[in-house]
Amino acid sequence: MRLMMGPLAFLEGLREQHGDVFTIQFARDNEAVVVGDPELVKQVCTAPPDVLHAGEANKILHSRLGRNAMILLDGERHVARRKMLLPRFRREHAEHHERAMREMVEAELDRWPSGGEQASWPFMQSVALNVIMRVVFGKEAEPRLASLREEILRLHSSPEPHEDGGDGDRALGRANELIEAEVRRRQADPDAGLRDDVLAVLLDATYEDGSRLSDTELRDELLLLIEAGHETVAMALTWTLERLARTPDALARAVAEAHEGGGPYTEAVVYEALRIRPAVPAFARLVKQPFQLGEFLLAPGTTIAPSALLVHHRPDIYPDPRVFRPERFLDRPPETYAWIPFGGGMRRCIGATFALFEMRVVLSTLLANASIQAPDPAGEAMRYRAFMLVPSRGGRIALAARRS
Repeated sequence: MRLMMGPLAFLEGLREQHGDVFTIQFARDNEAVVVGDPELVKQVCTAPPDVLHAGEANKILHSRLGRNAMILLDGERHVARRKMLLPRFRREHAEHHERAMREMVEAELDRWPSGGEQASWPFMQSVALNVIMRVVFGKEAEPRLASLREEILRLHSSPEPHEDGGDGDRALGRANELIEAEVRRRQADPDAGLRDDVLAVLLDATYEDGSRLSDTELRDELLLLIEAGHETVAMALTWTLERLARTPDALARAVAEAHEGGGPYTEAVVYEALRIRPAVPAFARLVKQPFQLGEFLLAPGTTIAPSALLVHHRPDIYPDPRVFRPERFLDRPPETYAWIPFGGGMRRCIGATFALFEMRVVLSTLLANASIQAPDPAGEAMRYRAFMLVPSRGGRIALAARRS
């Protein structure tokens, strides 16, 4: 409960007492070795894939994502899937969608009650979901997949699937059915190979032995891409607005760049927001063979949890770590293992580059078309929920359209 209600204070208290490596005992006899030192994080991220497993460490997600999504794979299956998908999330592919991203933000702004105080999370969720569905399924499929979009939004009204046919399970079941139907439609489409969306890539991809992804693999992977491709980006943008609205100088500099599509300072804002409020505050690895982590020899079966929240708040790396200061990233890029909102090594999120570009585009478009203000000068508290770091009030802001 202390971790969920006050994660940073709880983790920093443990680090002060025990150092940069300590074990947390959770309910149901689960425990994790938390790591808060960039050098040790590097050891974890660069360990051989047969020594530490990321997919197996995330098996709690089986009920949500099935067993065939890339995040749940290890070894050669993970490498093969990553090679299939990575080209669609590079910078140049993100740039291909820039105009659509800006149009999506403007459309959402038209639906926002001007001058009203609201949680910004639903706004950001809607934009990010529209973007990832365009990338995964293509523009042509959007009218057909309106029901899938609604089921994904309904699924996120309840962070965890419920047992015995609860709302979360029903939404998840319907989402899977709609994805399966779209896969069948595309498999029967003689022009499917002419498209350049992610589904087209997956339908055309083959393993080294010439086999293709099964329908179950396709469904699970597509659901993962939709889920991971919108939820974390939306939460990161929500935190970005929450911090910017309470940092007038930073907000003014970001607004000054907004009409040019965002520039170096806007990018620094994104980096700093991901530092101070990482949407995914930790990631996990399962030890499969004895693993030396600094001075500790960890036995097979141990779960390691590198903590982005702890690493990002080290005063020896980031002076005044609790202060939102984008300028710290203007003169130098983030250090590889001292800035880990997307994980690291061969398991680093394949969508990291795409997400950073998307955040800059969404943020600059919003600031060019609307002004934001914090209704309460006190910042929103961090809460840990469903593997994510969330603002306690949903990132409430007062937003007003700019008059041309």
